[in-house]
Amino acid sequence: MQNVIMSIDAGKNSVKVICEGIKAFKFENLVLKGERTKKPSNSNSFEVYFADERYIVGDKVRTLKDYSSNKIIESNKIAIYTAIAKVLDMLKIDNANIRLVTGLPNEHYTSKNEEDLKALLIANEISIKINDIEKKFTIDKDNIFILPENYSVDYESIPRTLLLDLGYRNTNINLIENGDMMQEYMKHSEKGIVTLKNKIAEELEAIYNEHFEIEDITDNIIVNGLPHDADSKEAIKKGIIKHFEELINEIESKGIKMRTVNHIALRGGGTKLIKMEHIREIFPKHSEKDSVTIEGDEYKNADIFQAVGVQYFGDDIDE
Repeated sequence: MQNVIMSIDAGKNSVKVICEGIKAFKFENLVLKGERTKKPSNSNSFEVYFADERYIVGDKVRTLKDYSSNKIIESNKIAIYTAIAKVLDMLKIDNANIRLVTGLPNEHYTSKNEEDLKALLIANEISIKINDIEKKFTIDKDNIFILPENYSVDYESIPRTLLLDLGYRNTNINLIENGDMMQEYMKHSEKGIVTLKNKIAEELEAIYNEHFEIEDITDNIIVNGLPHDADSKEAIKKGIIKHFEELINEIESKGIKMRTVNHIALRGGGTKLIKMEHIREIFPKHSEKDSVTIEGDEYKNADIFQAVGVQYFGDDIDE
């Protein structure tokens, strides 16, 4: 039986997966149980059979999203097991020992929740079918490593780094001192990508007198059938700046004073909309010193989880 190290970042909006030997992938964190449920006709949704139950998992599944940050629930387990089965299918492996790295949101990162999540995910050579392909795997308690979602292994040479992970429904906030994460400053805000896009939509609507859904807000906005113009670019900038002004005020209210921060790092899906021109206005003093970086996109957490997993479990894939 092969050992497979993988990282799974099961966020409120999507599940991101990284494993050596395959291309990183993601799917919507939607899980619906039921025999009569119809599977959406797309390649990123999955029909899953596990423990005598049928589930539909992934993109465009017709169920309400659970935006709770609680990860110790059955639907999160099914989403993670689906990701594992998908990885094994891509690797052409039928049976494996899984070395798993996953995360908990900052506000739930406690020893008790770590143990409870491990207990939920433990698997003793279980069988699961994904799109009629059977896979088996085992996950021992000692082979599950749980990190805060906004984990970092960098910034050892910087006295104080503020790390913001801009997620779909919330932002994880971490303060790092000389490379060490300060647990008392592991905070979160409910201001995520949805809040950011709503701010941009408000600014666009004020200009064009047209309603914008948050799905319309991308880095290539179409207005009246045409790519965005100078007016819409200015509206986007205003919305982003307003969002960050509110976020910074909230961060300060949580005890992190911006004047004491030497470096600011941004990561997560929300960074796709942010340009350096925005950063210069949001963080003027830090920008002057080139002390603002964009670490990476929505796969950054999973990428770091995988690096930690290889170090923690060893880089030998085979027994």
